[in-house]
Amino acid sequence: MAKKLDAILYVCLYVAIYFFSNFIAGSIVPIFETLRLVVVGEIGWKAFFERLSIALEIGSGGNIFEIISAMALALLLIWFVLLIRRRRFFGAIKTKGLCFREVASAILIAFGLQAVAALVMKIPFPTVLFDAYSQNLNYGYSGGVAIGILTVGLLVPFFEEILFRGIIYDELSRGGGFWFSNFFQSLVFGLLHFDVIQGIYAFFIGFALGAVMKM
Repeated sequence: MAKKLDAILYVCLYVAIYFFSNFIAGSIVPIFETLRLVVVGEIGWKAFFERLSIALEIGSGGNIFEIISAMALALLLIWFVLLIRRRRFFGAIKTKGLCFREVASAILIAFGLQAVAALVMKIPFPTVLFDAYSQNLNYGYSGGVAIGILTVGLLVPFFEEILFRGIIYDELSRGGGFWFSNFFQSLVFGLLHFDVIQGIYAFFIGFALGAVMKM
């Protein structure tokens, strides 16, 4: 029980690092842009703090610089935590080559998860949840279609696999078995989507991907 609690506490630390990294990365562009206006004499320090407060609330629109900065900072800070604990970063993410069985299983699971997503969408959720879900889907990363595909289709999934099915799963596996580890990494993965509908099928996707990793 003590090992499970210890593992959960470290997972909470990694999630806190994730949030902190996103906040810092989202603050970089507004801070420097507002500071530039002070340097060139367009605004004074009073206006600086007023504009900075507004800019931090709005953010930088999910641009690729912010996203890459957040992911890189999160992984760097987690690496530092592992270093203090005398743990190897690449040992935690368990890098290995994929065999044909794993690739085939991942493809079949992907088709199966499409059916799960379709079933989730048939659940009679309140209208407010569907509105929130639609808003999340319509959220666009600034920088055009190509940047959006690169970000959503490659960089973010790659980061998620390292963080959730790598570092967090490894941490939980030190406190419990497969079911404990895979359930909680999937739960965290779903909760961090901050949307009920997305969170439900993200949980199943995370669980299935964790099962593939276990093979």
